[in-house]
Amino acid sequence: MNIKQYQNNFAFDEPCEYKGLKIYPIKLKEYLFFGFSVECLLIDKNSLPDPKVISMSYLDFIIDGADNENNNLEKLYGLFYLCTKTDMERISVSKDAKGKTFLKIGNVEINASEFEDIKDIIIEQNLIEVPDYTIQKEIRDKIEEGKRITSRGNKMAGLEDQMVAVSIATGIPLEQVYDMSYRKFTKAIERTDMLIHYKIFLQASMSGMVEFKDKSFIKHWLKEIKPDALDGLVEFDSMKRKMNFEDKKNNGG
Repeated sequence: MNIKQYQNNFAFDEPCEYKGLKIYPIKLKEYLFFGFSVECLLIDKNSLPDPKVISMSYLDFIIDGADNENNNLEKLYGLFYLCTKTDMERISVSKDAKGKTFLKIGNVEINASEFEDIKDIIIEQNLIEVPDYTIQKEIRDKIEEGKRITSRGNKMAGLEDQMVAVSIATGIPLEQVYDMSYRKFTKAIERTDMLIHYKIFLQASMSGMVEFKDKSFIKHWLKEIKPDALDGLVEFDSMKRKMNFEDKKNNGG
């Protein structure tokens, strides 16, 4: 499946249709339940030390996997209840005559391969951050550790405070913020932050009191956002070197 076919739907918060099934973007009011439910799509099953699990399709893993303590199947039902507006009692899993697993949503049957397509739609539609599984797990863990180290004391505000912040920064009434899709809300947070920093750096540069040696440092607030997954690793290594240096200095090394 080419996810780009849904770009117009994503841009205008319209539902994406797949096999006649409509998949709706999540609204902010639904996000707390969604955030809990979507965890079932974010498991790195191939990092688990079980060849049987690794050989499973993702759908089979959710349904038949050994990770039942995390209630992944219940989360899956809740996720499709939200994303497809289908009553919970009309969502079920079953197997065909050949023993192949499929998910049934209303009258639509979704096999393991089709489930991967819908998984991709939900993740992109709601801008869910997914680990880059092409990077070794050990390196991903270092990246996450780097992000934790560099973000100490700068913990992101909770959803309520973020909504208030968007309302203050943009002038959009809170009632309208509540009704935003999570995708647009995420983009509003990113762009508002970029706009504020752009104005500060541009004003400082034009005042003549501050000179930036690298003029490209000032990024226009409408510039494309391309997060680099390796930034966290670079920050981690830099922080680790600094900590090692401090230890040597304190120990007289």
